[in-house]
Amino acid sequence: HLQFDLITSYMDEYWGHSLNHFLISPLRKIEFMLGNILTGFIKFLFVLLIYLLLGKFLFSFTLINIPQFIIGILSLSVFGVILGIIGMGLVTLYHDNAYTAAYIIPDLLVLLSGVYYPITIFPAALQKFIAFIPAVYGFDILKSTIGLGSANYPMLILTTLVWLVLAILFFVLCFNHAKKTGRLGRMM
Repeated sequence: HLQFDLITSYMDEYWGHSLNHFLISPLRKIEFMLGNILTGFIKFLFVLLIYLLLGKFLFSFTLINIPQFIIGILSLSVFGVILGIIGMGLVTLYHDNAYTAAYIIPDLLVLLSGVYYPITIFPAALQKFIAFIPAVYGFDILKSTIGLGSANYPMLILTTLVWLVLAILFFVLCFNHAKKTGRLGRMM
C-alpha cells in the first residue's frame, strides 16, 4: 500500500486531467509523498489487522515475537516507500506506460526475496544481486519469528540506506528530466 499510494495518487491526477493544476499548486513534492505515505500506511495497518484477525480466527495463528514482527513489517514498509519513490520517478516520465511496470517490479522483487522459494535455488550470479535487496532481510526477520530464518540487521540497514539514496536520486533525476522536457504535465 505504501508503494501503490504514491503512484496511484499521481496517476489519479493524470487520469483526471487535473495534473497541470496539481503541479502549479503550492504543494511540494515532499509534502505530496509524505501525505501519500501516511494514507498508504493507514490502509496497510487496516489490511494487516484484517489478516491477523483472519489468521487468528480461521487458523488459530498467533504472533510469538511481536517486537521482531513489528521490526520486520516496518523494514518492509520502508522498502515499499523506496519502491514507491522509484515508481514515481518512472511514472513522472512515462505516465500510463510506466504504471504497469510500477506494479510488476515489486512483485518480481518479492519473488526474488525468498518468500516463495529459498534464495539458494537461483543461479549464483543472481544470488549476489539478491543479497542487495532489502526485502530479503525484512522477510528473514519475519521468518525468524516462527523459527525459519535468522535476522541480519546490519545488511538490512545497509541495503535499505543504499536503496533509499538511489531511489531519491533516481526520482529527482526523473522529475527534473520530465520537467525539462515537458513530460511532467503533458496529458498525452
